[in-house]
Amino acid sequence: MNRFDYIELLHNQEQYGNRLDASLRRTLFGMDNTLTIGTDVNRVTFGRTSNSPYGGSSDVPLTGFDPGRFINLAGTCPRESSTTNQVSVFAEDRLALTPKVALVTGMRFDSIHLTRRDLVQRTSNERSFNQPSGRAGLVYQPVADVSL
Repeated sequence: MNRFDYIELLHNQEQYGNRLDASLRRTLFGMDNTLTIGTDVNRVTFGRTSNSPYGGSSDVPLTGFDPGRFINLAGTCPRESSTTNQVSVFAEDRLALTPKVALVTGMRFDSIHLTRRDLVQRTSNERSFNQPSGRAGLVYQPVADVSL
């Protein structure tokens, strides 16, 4: 039996962030209404270490074999890293049409900036994403603690 491609992968990820929101509860046209506005802020750093390009091979009998040693031809070292920064603002509104049916609408704007570094080739690239999104839907609550 032949074993090959001795692979060693290590990931290191850290994420810091926070969310802040505030809600306003009131009556609108005689129906219960809740408006929530807020913001999200995040920073994610990620690093990948490996022994790419993977290599090495050895013959191993199917039974009674000695596990042997890990063959690391390329050496294990940091290969790439990235940093992602995100800032978002959002608003969501819930209007109770009946005791069991609510209209939920929302808007969100995300601003994301990504920097990726290839530590082997010593190159980097950056990209920004600025995207609004929206949603609307009806929520039905047939019984307490169940919503569809």
